Amino acid sequence: MKFPKLNNPTHLLATCFGIGTVPFAPGTFGTLFGVFLIYSISLSDLSITYFVISLIFFSWIICILVSKELDEHDHSAIVIDELAGYAIIYLLIPITLFNLIFGFILFRVFDIFKPFPISWLDKNIKNGSGIIIDDLVAGILSGVIISLFQTLIS
Repeated sequence: MKFPKLNNPTHLLATCFGIGTVPFAPGTFGTLFGVFLIYSISLSDLSITYFVISLIFFSWIICILVSKELDEHDHSAIVIDELAGYAIIYLLIPITLFNLIFGFILFRVFDIFKPFPISWLDKNIKNGSGIIIDDLVAGILSGVIISLFQTLIS
């Protein structure tokens, strides 16, 4: 198994600046990085929509490149897919403290347990696209569930 080289810019980005190299739960730490990044974006004048769409596009390319370089379908150190998957939630719901926390929890549950259709995507779509697509669907499902929950309680 090849290990990402953090002096390589694409590897550095794929690991979210080395976060993916933590020895345990790298996906959780990558998602936690997403919580802080999305919160920071919400405090700025940047458009969350443009940021998230750009992040998804950029992450997709990074996943394709790094999966080829590491010669592994879904290396555990690649966590930019968790970042993009978590970020897509906020195209569907507003950024609030409750939503950031609930989104984190739901996204991690979907990403870890991979219920259908996430499991099907994870097993059947390979290469860099397969790395990110299951996380994007996990994020979309998380956003939809939070949105439905908020509709029901309001």
